[in-house]
Amino acid sequence: MDETPIDLTALGADTAGPRFEATVTTIVRDGMAARASRAIVPMDALSAVASMWRPALIAAGIAIAAGIGGLAVRRAPSSAPRIARVDALGIPDELRELIRSDRVPSLGELHEALAAAAPRRTLE
Repeated sequence: MDETPIDLTALGADTAGPRFEATVTTIVRDGMAARASRAIVPMDALSAVASMWRPALIAAGIAIAAGIGGLAVRRAPSSAPRIARVDALGIPDELRELIRSDRVPSLGELHEALAAAAPRRTLE
C-alpha cells in the first residue's frame, strides 16, 4: 500500500487539524469495538441450508399465489361460433385448394387464385 496522504483540499476538508484526527480516531475506535463485540459463529452445512430455506419458501409462496390467482379466474363460455384458422387468417378458398393439392402449383395458377380472391375495383 502507498503511505502517501490523499489530497482532499478540493473537497474543502481540513485534514491537517486536530479536530479531523480526533474524528477519525473516534470513528475507527467505535468501528473496531463493534466488530470485536460481534460473536463469530461458524456456519455448518445445516445452518447454510436453513438460512436459504426462508427465501426459497417465500418465493414458492409467491409463485403458488400467482398460480392460484390465474387458475381462479373463470372464463365465461364463448357464445361466438368457432371459426377455422384458415378462415380467421383470410386465406381465399381458391388458394386453399391449391395448397391442399398434391402437386406443386404453377405461378399462373397462383396468380389466378389470388386474382380471383382479390376484390374487383372499378373506376368511376
